[in-house]
Amino acid sequence: MASKIKYRIRNWSEYNKALINRGRITFWFSDDYTNNWLNSDTPRRIARPKTYSDIAIECMLLIRSVFHLPLRGLQGFVDDLIDMAGLTLLCPNYTTVCRRAKELNIRLP
Repeated sequence: MASKIKYRIRNWSEYNKALINRGRITFWFSDDYTNNWLNSDTPRRIARPKTYSDIAIECMLLIRSVFHLPLRGLQGFVDDLIDMAGLTLLCPNYTTVCRRAKELNIRLP
C-alpha cells in the first residue's frame, strides 16, 4: 500500500487567497447573447411584438435553476449582473419570464 503524501503549506498568504477565490463567482455574457438579447423577429400576427428573445429568457431560466431563485429575486439578480458587467441591456421583468417560460420547450433540472 502506498501511503498518502502530506503537503506542507509554506506560503500561507497564497493558500488563504486560494481558499478565498474558491467562493468567487464570475459571470460573462458572450457577444452572441448580448447581440441577440432583444427580439429582432417580425411578429407573425397582429399583437404586441416580443421585446426579449428566447435566448434572454432561457439565460434567465438557467440562472434561476442554478441558484434556486424565485422570479422576483431572479429579476434583481440578473439586473445586478448586467449592471456589474457594464452592459446596456434591459432585464426582462419576472412576469415576462414566467409567461415566456410556458412557451419555451426547454428542460431544466
